[in-house]
Amino acid sequence: MSDATWEPRSARNPFSLEGWPRPYRTFRDLDPGETFVEYEGSSIFLPVHAEVDGKQVTERVKLRAFMRAELWPAYLGGLGTREFQFVIRDWELFGASRLLSRLYFGDSRGRLKNEDHPEAGREQVVMTWTLAHHYVKQGDDGDNSLGPVSGLRIDGVTDHNTDQGDLYWQVTAGSRSGVWNVRFFREAEETVAPDDVVAHAAEVEAGASFVAESPVEEPQFSYKLPFRRESHGHGLSVSWTLGRDPKDGARGKVRINEQPKSICIADDPPIEGLGADSSDFPAHIIYTANFEVWANGTQVAGDQMGIAHAKAVRGIPPRDVKVAFEKPIQGDGFSFASGMCLGMHEITREEFLEGVEAARAARSRAL
Repeated sequence: MSDATWEPRSARNPFSLEGWPRPYRTFRDLDPGETFVEYEGSSIFLPVHAEVDGKQVTERVKLRAFMRAELWPAYLGGLGTREFQFVIRDWELFGASRLLSRLYFGDSRGRLKNEDHPEAGREQVVMTWTLAHHYVKQGDDGDNSLGPVSGLRIDGVTDHNTDQGDLYWQVTAGSRSGVWNVRFFREAEETVAPDDVVAHAAEVEAGASFVAESPVEEPQFSYKLPFRRESHGHGLSVSWTLGRDPKDGARGKVRINEQPKSICIADDPPIEGLGADSSDFPAHIIYTANFEVWANGTQVAGDQMGIAHAKAVRGIPPRDVKVAFEKPIQGDGFSFASGMCLGMHEITREEFLEGVEAARAARSRAL
């Protein structure tokens, strides 16, 4: 709205939409016990500084970013403006770096993929950022029934398949000697119904790796946005190893140290007579997350706290806004300065999983 047509709110009819663009809603009102899972893609630009041959060198690295966030219902905050909280459940960034290639490989072009066949080309160091995940296992101190948590990976966590970061497990004998079933629950009750199982793996041999997955099918919705309403344990996946000496009926829990909550706060209170969501936007968002930084398969920074701030947000995900990232950390011979996030847009779950796979593949390659 231009200054020429603007008039103070008090001069308008509060019950009229004339002169007020209807806000782009955060999302439909959620039923009790529901959350939304949302997938975002974006590009992040980070300055990397290093000293090379006695000179300070800077590179602006472009990282592709893939995020999965869980959003809770909006509410009126203490200042009378609408707010909603969310947690960044997964966040994977990756991009090639000429500067890191020079530091680690001695050549900004990267190293030869095959020394005997230079025609195969070169590969550069790929920098990845990922959330810091910490797990604590209880109920199996000797790692007899389940392997150590160093080999554990949990994907698809939501508020509906864990209990404030707790995931309960049970190992039972399989259909024949030497194989075992592993089930995971959100609740700790001794007797659980089949619907309480949020992930399971069947007929696993002692010492073998397994992937326990959700027995519940993904919900299907008619609307096109990739927001997914959650009210059960859809999508949970637990990758782990069975212990060498499992015990029938062994049970315990895994404590997942969760990410801090982020928040979106509307700039103005709701317009009288137009509903609670009449001024959801413009708003500002404060993102928080604990993360790690990797150069190929080498971790160069661990468990760092990152904060980002987006202003003039008019939709979720934010469009046509810049997000300022404050992640100034010191690596091994280099450092990162504050960066910028651009081009946030909705992506599908399949696109998100492709991005996660690409980032993990980069971390599987040795320097």
